[in-house]
Amino acid sequence: GVNRHFQMACIHEKLNQMVNKHISAQQIWVHLDDMYDMPALHDSEILPFPNSQIEFILPEEI
Repeated sequence: GVNRHFQMACIHEKLNQMVNKHISAQQIWVHLDDMYDMPALHDSEILPFPNSQIEFILPEEI
């Protein structure tokens, strides 16, 4: 989801504390990718805010 990198940082920190061994975040991502269809999970996520882009133009005068 949109918070996946923050959640990975938390998982990474807790896992390394629990096993007293350094496991990289990349190793965790690879393991999760082996277990789950990560692109499908990302595609199925409902975003909590609109994600469409529109052109923004500043007014010439205030």
